[in-house]
Amino acid sequence: MEVFSKITDKIIWVLSIIAIIAVLILMMITTVNVFMRFFGGVLTGAYELIQLFTVIVAGFAMVYATKKEKHLRIDIISSRLSAKGSNILNKFNSIIFLMVVVLLSAGALSSTLSKAFSGEDTLMLHIPWLPFRILWVIAFLVFCLVLVGNVIENISRRRLK
Repeated sequence: MEVFSKITDKIIWVLSIIAIIAVLILMMITTVNVFMRFFGGVLTGAYELIQLFTVIVAGFAMVYATKKEKHLRIDIISSRLSAKGSNILNKFNSIIFLMVVVLLSAGALSSTLSKAFSGEDTLMLHIPWLPFRILWVIAFLVFCLVLVGNVIENISRRRLK
């Protein structure tokens, strides 16, 4: 399990660096677009570029947040349960969440494969969507790996106690 965790940590580190670069590019595009509008111009395709880079940021950020356990969680029910009940609920939630993400991953992969050779691109700049779809699928697959690791860790933690 420790090797699995180290591998996912390294993958997430690489994805985080890519997401940081994407955020910097988003900031530059937005800043240039604002200044150009101030002087009466417009950055052609700015909204398309923002959409494309947001896919990278959102996909990789959800993986990072899950690994660091910084995702949004509502503890209204679990806070009213005993420690054992809360532990069981968390395990149940982890398994359900994993199943949902597996379905989303399968859908993203299916969509990407079905449109892989269609030549789908953005309207104005004609940038192909395929690389960004592939990055989205990679984010979901790593997301699944992280969730599998969390489920295994939760189950093994119970056995150690």
